[in-house]
Amino acid sequence: MLRLNSPRKKSILVTLITLLTLLLAACGGDAVEVETPTEEPAAEAVVQEVTEEVIVEVEQPDVTEETVAELEQPEAVEEATVETSAATDGWVEFISEEFGFSVLMPGEPEPMVQSLGAAAPGSDVSVFMYEGQANGRQYAYGTAYVALPIDLSGLSESELEEFFDESRDGGLQSMAATLVDEKPAPLQEYPGRLVEFTSDFMKGMNWFVLAENNLYQVMVLTSSLDEDFTEEDYAFLGSFTLHDTLPQPDFSAATAAVAAPETAQIASEAPAITTETTYALGDPIEFDNLIVTVNEISTYETDDIFAQPQEGNIFLLVNVTVQNNNNDTAYFLPITDTSIVDADGNSYEFSLVASALGEDVEFYEGEIPGETTHEGYIPYEVAESATGLTLVLDTTSYQDGGEVFIPLGGEFNN
Repeated sequence: MLRLNSPRKKSILVTLITLLTLLLAACGGDAVEVETPTEEPAAEAVVQEVTEEVIVEVEQPDVTEETVAELEQPEAVEEATVETSAATDGWVEFISEEFGFSVLMPGEPEPMVQSLGAAAPGSDVSVFMYEGQANGRQYAYGTAYVALPIDLSGLSESELEEFFDESRDGGLQSMAATLVDEKPAPLQEYPGRLVEFTSDFMKGMNWFVLAENNLYQVMVLTSSLDEDFTEEDYAFLGSFTLHDTLPQPDFSAATAAVAAPETAQIASEAPAITTETTYALGDPIEFDNLIVTVNEISTYETDDIFAQPQEGNIFLLVNVTVQNNNNDTAYFLPITDTSIVDADGNSYEFSLVASALGEDVEFYEGEIPGETTHEGYIPYEVAESATGLTLVLDTTSYQDGGEVFIPLGGEFNN
């Protein structure tokens, strides 16, 4: 498992956090934008399976006004237990043995699994979302889980603060939202942070909980921008609990390429790529039994409100082909191994926002099985006014690797 000891590895962590929030917001955003009323959940108890998860009948919790007030405080979130009340009358308990948590919801949540592809081969984001409408108020309650391929054991207090700062900033950026308030919100013995935010069309609360190497998010979204959060909203957050036994994922194979030490020995029988090596579009670039070819570059536009560049920026797509000449699966990760620089020295990284929701584009993923070739697009977000764009491949952690520069030419290299 990776250690959180370099900017390259930290970027993987930030991307996972951002994608988790982006997927939650995308699912919930669909709910809060819908104008057609949805059916109210049945009041009866429900016993039903959702994939490997179980929804079971629970006693009706009692959330008094005092309990709701307490849930707005970090200490109450830490020890939150929901007891019998009209606020959650007819709700059901959603239990995930696989991901180690339980939560109360008004009805059956919709499950969704999203592969992280190049962000973290072998890891998936699992989202469970319930969408509803009551008294003219559209809302969504969601939980999400991802196993982090980063060793977070032994983080200092300041490092934990940095982790949650990056969680907050990545989430806000992915939703084009503004921070309203935040507070520490531990759960059981695990650290957490509760973030309140607003955007042009929705507001919400996002609760981050870091339990060993498992990242959980619990989110409330609503279209009622001018109204306070409801008793039910706080009851949903307060009902989230972690089990005694948490997932223990094994990332040793999937992260082998990224985890390679920066001081890796270069084989003497094959010359390494020199630091100043420059290639043209269409040239094969060989290292560590891989052949990478940068084919073309184009702009990318989408109508999806969750996949828009920041004002003054544009999305660029770089089409690449990666051939694996080894028998074993290899990993070439654009999120850590590539970037674009402009004539002024500004650097632009892999765009998570463009990659997460662009269903009309086949994006390049970082995992290439043995003896296969994979072609796809790598997305970047760059300043619209940028000139002299050059793609940089940082392959220094690979055998026979180095730093490679590919001028992108055309209208992108004025």
